[in-house]
Amino acid sequence: MVFLDKHIGKIVVLVLLILFLIAWFGPFTVKYELNYTGKVYSAKKWSIKQENDQYITENRNFTDGISTSQQNYIFERGDIVELEFSEGIKNNAYVKKDTPLLEFRSYLLEQQLADLKSQVNLQLATTRAEQTGRKVSIVLEAEKNLKLMQQQLDLAEKNFARSEQLYQGEIIPAAEFQVVENELALAKTNVELAKQRIVSVTTGRKVESIGEINAQMNVIETQLNILNEKKRNYNVSAPFEGEVIMDAFSNDLISIVDTSAQVVIVPIEVEERSFINAKSSRACLELEGCDDDFDIVVHLDKKVNLVDNRQVILAKVNVPERHKRLDEGLLVNCRIMCDTISIREYIKRKFF
Repeated sequence: MVFLDKHIGKIVVLVLLILFLIAWFGPFTVKYELNYTGKVYSAKKWSIKQENDQYITENRNFTDGISTSQQNYIFERGDIVELEFSEGIKNNAYVKKDTPLLEFRSYLLEQQLADLKSQVNLQLATTRAEQTGRKVSIVLEAEKNLKLMQQQLDLAEKNFARSEQLYQGEIIPAAEFQVVENELALAKTNVELAKQRIVSVTTGRKVESIGEINAQMNVIETQLNILNEKKRNYNVSAPFEGEVIMDAFSNDLISIVDTSAQVVIVPIEVEERSFINAKSSRACLELEGCDDDFDIVVHLDKKVNLVDNRQVILAKVNVPERHKRLDEGLLVNCRIMCDTISIREYIKRKFF
């Protein structure tokens, strides 16, 4: 006993050394496993958000590899744009593909359409007068148009006076006041054009020939068709079937998420990428009711990404259908079984 008490420390060190040598040089193997935290995403997500004078749609596909496609709706500076959601579009509503979601209403576009339609009416009246030899209808139409433009000018002047006081009192921003200024300038221009039209039809000048009138009509109708097509493109429909997300705390005005499948995106350290074999490596998600089976294929992205100042490779792990639907953005622990290695290799990977 005295000997053991005296040399117990050395004996422990010797035993540990022997165990280490056996483990280092022996035929023993262990399964190498990585543990990471991933985030849950729907298989596909479409969203629209506003940036300055434009609205941007973004379509992300997490099933076939993370990809992004965008479409921009750009409006002129000073334009008044309203976003009107279709009936029944609300948070958590379920929509089919091509279901109308929303419509952009542009003040300048509506004004341009109204002006062109007014010109069409005048040209039609001119054509009738040319065919009948009478100009009365043209004059009446021109006078009616002038009266309408003067009413719009009166409203624009009142709105400008009220907005000018609010702007000087720093109640409204400069951008909003600029919109009001543009409305007033446009109203004045329309009045002048209406006055010129009356002068043109009442001075006794010979009315243009029907051929010339028809040529002008073709130009106006072409412009009208272009604007109508532009307006139709301002109607946005669902790109795929899914659930509507309208979150007041999100930068997205509206989103559609595909509820048919979900994936977990896992950031893998670049240094550990080589440990994952695309053919043999399997993953297990630590979810409620998880049976601890490593049966999920791991898909590695080829591009290096920067996440929190770390160089990572994004791995995609599909959520098995046997699990109930998870909340979007939920953090989930993901265990990835890589390969079977010697204890020596295990120590190297973990500590060197």
